[in-house]
Amino acid sequence: MINLKLKEYLKEKKISIQWLHEVTGIRYATLYNMIHKKHKSINLKYLYSIMDALNVRDMSLIFEKQAKERKS
Repeated sequence: MINLKLKEYLKEKKISIQWLHEVTGIRYATLYNMIHKKHKSINLKYLYSIMDALNVRDMSLIFEKQAKERKS
């Protein structure tokens, strides 16, 4: 499972969802849902567009891998 840390990154860099929408062309609602963790999956095309717009080369700045919860 992947935990998106985009909200924290945008806040730290003082970047708005609107700006990210305008630069990437990704729908505002899609970005909002990604940032507020309402998506269950992440489109790699979107991830690369976001990384490019933010000039991020280290993926760990915007997401981290979490251990999958095991059901007993």
